[in-house]
Amino acid sequence: MPLAAFFFWEPGGGCGRITAGGLGTSACSWWAMVWEASSDAVKVTESRMTNRNRHGHEPRKHHYVPEFMLRPWAKRWRPNQILLRGYYWDMHARRLRYRENGIGAFCYRLDLLTLKGRAQNRAILESRFFQSIDEKGSAAVVAMAGRGPEGLSADERCDFARLVLSLEWRRPATIDRLRQEGRAQLMAGLDNDPEILEAFRAQDIAVPPSEYAEGTLGWSFEDRAVLIVQGLVDSKEVGERLINANWYLKRLRREHGSFVLGDRPLVRTHGLDNEAATWFVPLSPKLGFFATQHLGALKLIKRASARTIVAKANWSSAQQSERYVFSTDQSCEALLSKLLKPGP
Repeated sequence: MPLAAFFFWEPGGGCGRITAGGLGTSACSWWAMVWEASSDAVKVTESRMTNRNRHGHEPRKHHYVPEFMLRPWAKRWRPNQILLRGYYWDMHARRLRYRENGIGAFCYRLDLLTLKGRAQNRAILESRFFQSIDEKGSAAVVAMAGRGPEGLSADERCDFARLVLSLEWRRPATIDRLRQEGRAQLMAGLDNDPEILEAFRAQDIAVPPSEYAEGTLGWSFEDRAVLIVQGLVDSKEVGERLINANWYLKRLRREHGSFVLGDRPLVRTHGLDNEAATWFVPLSPKLGFFATQHLGALKLIKRASARTIVAKANWSSAQQSERYVFSTDQSCEALLSKLLKPGP
């Protein structure tokens, strides 16, 4: 391979498998999906070259739970103030506390998705890729709440599925893993590519290809790893499985109680790659989304009482939350105190 071809190299060869601790997938499937998603990540992003917000600045607050998903849990907790109440366990006081603030003050991290190796378009993932998902996903949620899952168009169904998938892949833990382990995997794939190594020997270049790429070409393997999140969100295999699953909305009446929302909204009984997975996302305190390919699981959900569904859904949302659980119902505080309290 001519050395010139090295400039256009995109990761796509075989890689080692890493145990997917805590991500709900099988031992090798998480990195298998990452590697498959990596080949077109840079190209996809380069086609979206506008990333200024409406104020003309690159946004630094990157929300891993879209603000429109938080809004239904905002309430007039104080006179003339509509606020979110986020419950959490205070490790020092050893009791349940809550924080009240505006919607924009929760579920974000500064520069979570920033491409640090770029001089421009550093926030393009947040301001273009995920902004588009959130805008279309929000419209799909409104449509589904009004017409039910069966009333969605094919495009609306796809838009909602992309939103659901994005909730897992844009989490800080996932992005951190891409930055750290993904960078190492991409560098190793380059340094172990036989054709590239042969081209380097022919040109008498002694440094490893990854070192040459970063030092001479100005590549950022960390940025390239973060860009992979696009391919993960748009995974054809997982997306089709969700789109073709049985979708169901559970609507609650006043006497049924209400759903809480965790700062990790997507709840699954199995991993992203498991055909037996049941998916749950609270859409509002009175509306919950379920999806499953398993007809037996769907029948159980439909037959269960509303109170049973609320209890199980809220238990799952609280158990997997990373810090905050949002609720509009003060009567849930005793339950949240039990669920959020760390075990012995």
